[in-house]
Amino acid sequence: MRPSHESPFQSLTVPITRASTIVFDSLDDFVNRFTRQPDGFSYGVTGTPTTRALEKEIASLENGAHCVVFPSGQAALTAAALALLKSGDHVLVTDGAYGPFRDFCVRWLAQLGIEVGFYPANCRGAFSEYVRPNTRLIHIEAPASLTMEMPDIPAIVKAARAGGIRTMMDNTWASTVAYRPLEHGVDLSIEAASKLFGGHSDLLMGTVSTNDFELHRKLRDVQSTVGLSVSPDEAALVLRGLHTLELRYKAQAKSTLKIAEWLDEHPMVERVHYPALRSDQDFDLWQRDFTSAGCVLSFSTKHWDLGRYRRFFAKLNHFAIGASWGGVHSLAAFYPGEVHDMRAYKTTELPLIRLSIGLEDVDTLVSELQAAFG
Repeated sequence: MRPSHESPFQSLTVPITRASTIVFDSLDDFVNRFTRQPDGFSYGVTGTPTTRALEKEIASLENGAHCVVFPSGQAALTAAALALLKSGDHVLVTDGAYGPFRDFCVRWLAQLGIEVGFYPANCRGAFSEYVRPNTRLIHIEAPASLTMEMPDIPAIVKAARAGGIRTMMDNTWASTVAYRPLEHGVDLSIEAASKLFGGHSDLLMGTVSTNDFELHRKLRDVQSTVGLSVSPDEAALVLRGLHTLELRYKAQAKSTLKIAEWLDEHPMVERVHYPALRSDQDFDLWQRDFTSAGCVLSFSTKHWDLGRYRRFFAKLNHFAIGASWGGVHSLAAFYPGEVHDMRAYKTTELPLIRLSIGLEDVDTLVSELQAAFG
């Protein structure tokens, strides 16, 4: 009796390949293993077929040629800076940068002999006044973390290119659905995949995409040298999340705009920070450059003390209290006025409530906020 042929197996999902050690066919292959970089397999820290599949998918979404994944959004930001800067260089960072990255620049890059400067988060027009002869990198975040200012991205990129300066952009809020930095001349597009790419608040990851092979090689070198490995299990979770990215993004953006408009009319609200809101000071820039809006907004209130904020948060139910954002569950976070003290170009000194809008019924969320306002 003839043995039956093994049945072929096909799947709609990418298999999870776990490995630390990579084996080789010959001594020469082993000795020359590092020539396989940046995208070949030499050791588990730089990836397996699962992480390569994710990198390829994200590069495609970014309309880019290359992508490297890192174990968190912060790791992606810091790796990009380390890949592009050396002692004696100057880096320009938006004044509205994600707090941990700003802290990394001020505390750690300075120790490496790298000068750090800041520019206004809502910078428009003449950007060259912030550039020095030794400026080698400009960091962009749009909109700004917490206060949501929108910079003039084309003006910054134009000034950077005129001076031969590299640019990196934290594009997590817009994601690839609403804006693709590489299509607009930015050298490195960075996403905290922990947020919208993953979409379910259950993983940590960051991504850096580029069209420049030499920058890609440097990023992979940083990943290998510093040991910034990514779990293939989490890579598989992000691959799964990407299947619903656009659907989630647009549904959450629609609900967020409705809540922003409701808050904008509330008598207890001083100001809503959300660039897709028509009353926002940066609405024109958002409308010019972006095709949709994110699921995060901030707002300040009129004359509340800490006790009033405590009562507001105590009445939240569908809004969980926590950091991060971008998942399917709504979140609320509080930032006291002192959080703005580090900034060189303040646009507010008021405490902020930040909301991340999930996929719950929007009318239910509005009713809950109304009850919390009391």
